[in-house]
Amino acid sequence: DDNESQLVHAILEPFKNPKSKFYDSVILAPQCPSYTKWVDYDWSKGNYSTEDIPETPELKMLAKLITETSERENVDKRRIYIIGLSMGGYGTWDMLVRHGDIFAAGVPICGGGDPSAAAKLADMPIYTFHGSADSSVSVENTREMVRAINDCGKNNLIYVEYEGMEHGIWNDAITYKGDDVNPSLEDWLFSKVKPVPESVNLDKTTHRGAPGSGFKLNVDVEPEGTFATPVFESSDSAVAEVDENGNVKLISEGHAVITVKCGELISVCSVTVAAPDADKDEPEKNYTVPIVVSAAAVVVAGAVTAAVLMKRKKIRR
Repeated sequence: DDNESQLVHAILEPFKNPKSKFYDSVILAPQCPSYTKWVDYDWSKGNYSTEDIPETPELKMLAKLITETSERENVDKRRIYIIGLSMGGYGTWDMLVRHGDIFAAGVPICGGGDPSAAAKLADMPIYTFHGSADSSVSVENTREMVRAINDCGKNNLIYVEYEGMEHGIWNDAITYKGDDVNPSLEDWLFSKVKPVPESVNLDKTTHRGAPGSGFKLNVDVEPEGTFATPVFESSDSAVAEVDENGNVKLISEGHAVITVKCGELISVCSVTVAAPDADKDEPEKNYTVPIVVSAAAVVVAGAVTAAVLMKRKKIRR
C-alpha cells in the first residue's frame, strides 16, 4: 500500500523510448489495496463468470477516478485504453465486460476473464498476451477467452503467446514490436478510436398496461459496433420499474417515462399504467418529463492495470 509498487512492472517501460506515443497520454496507475483484488476470485480455478462474481468496490472506485480524471484533464474520450497484467489482467477483462463502453481498446496480459461474455467483447479491439509455461496464472485462461471471442467471428482480437515463457512476460508484452503477422502493440493501441453513437432508439415510444404486467424495451444504437452501454431510468419507479437490460415492470396506476441514455443521446418511452377496463376507449398518450443528460467517460487500471487516456491536441490560433 505504498502507491509505488504498481509502477515496478511494465508501465514505465515504454518511457525508455523518448519517441514513445505514451508520452502524449495521461497515465493512471492506481494501486489495489494489499488485502483485496480487482476481481475477487481464486485464480487457481481458471476463468470465471461475471454473473456469479460481482464487481468489486475497488473497480467501481477506479471507474469513478477515471471519470473524474477524464473530465478534469485534457482527454480525448474516444481514445481511452486499459492495460493490465496478472491480477490486473483479470481486472482488464472484467472492466471490458462491465464497462466496455468506456474504452477504445484493451490489453489484458496473463490474466483471466469470463468466456460466456464473449459476445460483449467481440466488437472491442483487444491485444492479449500470455506465456505458455505460466505456472501462476494458467495460459488456458487466455486461450479459452481467445477461442470464445474468435467464435463470434468479428476478428478484432490479436493474441501473442510466448512459447516456453513463465508469468513475467509483461515487459516484453508492453514493448512488443510486432512480427510478420501482427503490428507493434504501441502502433496498434494508439490507432484505436472508439466509435461514437450517432443515434439511439427504443423499439417502443408508448406502452399501456395493467399493474403487475411487464414488457421489454429493446435498443437500437447506430452505427453498428459502437461501444456504448445503454443506461435505463424510470421517472417514477413507484409506477414503473426498469432494470439494466430494459425489462419494465408495471407497479401501480399512473404515468412514467422510461429513458435510455447512450453517451449523450437519449430515447424515451411513455408508459401508462391502468386497470384493464379503465379508459379503454381513451387513445394512448405521450407523457414527457424534464430530462437532464450529463456525459462522462471512464477508464481503469490494475495490479498493474493502467488506464491510458489520450490528450486532446491543442488547436493553434
